[in-house]
This record gives sequence, C-alpha cells and structure tokens, in this order.
Amino acid sequence: MKQRFLILVMASICVLGYALYRSDTGLRPSVDVFHVDGPSMTNRDEARTLEPEAIQTAWIRLCDRGGCLTGSQDYANGSISEGSIFRTPEWKAFFELDPNVATPFLLQFADSRRETRFHVCPFGNAWEGEFAFYVLQHIRKKNWFDAPIEGATFERARRLHKERRQEGFRLALMDEDVREALKFYFRTETVGARHASP
Repeated sequence: MKQRFLILVMASICVLGYALYRSDTGLRPSVDVFHVDGPSMTNRDEARTLEPEAIQTAWIRLCDRGGCLTGSQDYANGSISEGSIFRTPEWKAFFELDPNVATPFLLQFADSRRETRFHVCPFGNAWEGEFAFYVLQHIRKKNWFDAPIEGATFERARRLHKERRQEGFRLALMDEDVREALKFYFRTETVGARHASP
C-alpha cells in the first residue's frame, strides 16, 4: 500500500512538473521579442544586437505554435506561398536575423530527428533538424540542394527532391557526411549565393 502511494505521489509530481514546463507562466522566459513594445527584429542592424537568449526565446515561441509550410520550405527569391506560416510577421522577422548569429543557433538542431509541429505539404511533420535547415534557407537565402557537395547519396537526394521534396531532403540528412557538409555550406557560404530550383 505504501509503495502504491509513493508511485502515485511521484506520478503527480511528474505531471505537475510537465504542466508547468508547457505553460506560458512556467519555465519559459517572459520576454516576447516579437511584441510591439519589445525589441524589433525587422531591421538587420537592430537584429545584430539581439542576444542568443532572445533568439532562443523567439524560437521556442514559434516552435510551440507549429503550422504548415504549404510548400514554402525552400527559398524562392523571397516568394512564400499563401497560407504558409512563413508569411506571418513573426517568421518574416526571424528570417531577418543576423545570419552570423542565427546560423550557429539553428545548426545546433541539425542532427535531431525529433518530430516537430510543422507540417510539410503533402507529406508529414518535419524533423527538428530538417525544419532548422528550412529556416536557414530563408535566412541565408539559399537552398540545400544548391550546395557544392559531391557523392552518390547527395545526387540521389537532389534528384528525389524534384518529385518528393521532403523525402529527398531527409535522404540527404540521414547521411552523416552529407549532413556535415550541409552544416559547413550554411556556415560558410555567402548569403544568397545561389537559390535556383533544382
């Protein structure tokens, strides 16, 4: 009887802790970097002054919302399809962050295959690493499939991407060498170097 009581107490503590973590008044920072009265992220000069903690706060809030990319996961000269979450002012502001600050922040998620709340039409929800690269494409104004990477896996992924975009990109991300080369590409290549469709 005593053991059941202890298990019940422990389970209650776990549920309460998780509820506090998921609530807006729990462990989350109270700063809203997208609030009208808060710091603006629409000007690249202003964005350069944002601390990584503010970027992390914005990222957590945006990721909690989730949404659909409606085919706008790849950068297309600033064109974003109707209905995409990337059309919202908050995401547009995030895309204007200083690439030298945003890139290392986003690349920390590159290896993650944890499922997100972001839907990639007409397929499934994006992995965390996959989604981080989609966001990087819009910040750096270039696409993964334009990277100067050689090898059979990368070429197969690029070809597959033409018909089944998410499947092609995931094929590339599952190969550790290709994934590392993509990290290097997004860390070092010039912003807006190339952005044509494959």
